[in-house]
Amino acid sequence: MANDFGFDASEKEPYYFISYNSEDAEKAAEYCRLLNNNSVPLWYDGGIPHDEYWEEIIAEKIDHCNAVILFYTNAILKKDESYVIKEFKIARLYEKKVYCVLLENINARGASYKNVRWALDLKELHTIDATDQNTEKAVSEIMNAVGLKNDHETSAAEKAPASAHKKEKKLKAKHSSAVKDKSISLGRVKE
Repeated sequence: MANDFGFDASEKEPYYFISYNSEDAEKAAEYCRLLNNNSVPLWYDGGIPHDEYWEEIIAEKIDHCNAVILFYTNAILKKDESYVIKEFKIARLYEKKVYCVLLENINARGASYKNVRWALDLKELHTIDATDQNTEKAVSEIMNAVGLKNDHETSAAEKAPASAHKKEKKLKAKHSSAVKDKSISLGRVKE
C-alpha cells in the first residue's frame, strides 16, 4: 500500500496529482496537508495497492488531473527505476503542466546518466525552491504557481480591484448626482 498523508485523496475533478518519492513521503505530506487545508484538491496514491493495475490507475489519474505537483529530492535521482520519473513522463505524454517543488539542494553525482537527462528536463519546469524557506511560504508559492488563491493571504493586487471598485462606485454616484443637478437647473432654464 502507498503512503497516507492524513487526508483522503480527492476523487472529484479537477484535482492536482501529487508525485513524490516514497522515501520522502513525510516531507511531501507536510506540504500536501497545508495545501489540503487551503482547499486545494489533491490526488495521491494513498490507499491503492501496488499490483499489476497500479500503473494504469496512475496514468488515468494523471490524465484527469489539472496539473502535476512533483516533489523533487536527491533520492529520485539515485533510484534505478523511479516512479516519479515514470509519472513525469506520463504527464508529458498527456501534455499536463508539471510544477516542481525542490525540497533539497540537488546533487546529481552518482545518478545514472538516464536520470541526469531527466533532471535536465526538470530545469525547464516552473520550480518552487522550498529549500530555504518555511513550509507555509512554499505552499503559498505553490498555490500562486498553479493559479489558486491562498485563503490565508490577500495580495495587494487582490485588494486593489476592491478599492478601485469602491472609487468607481463613488464616481458614478457623484456623476449621477451632478447629472440630476444639471437636469434640474436645465429644467428651471426651460421654464
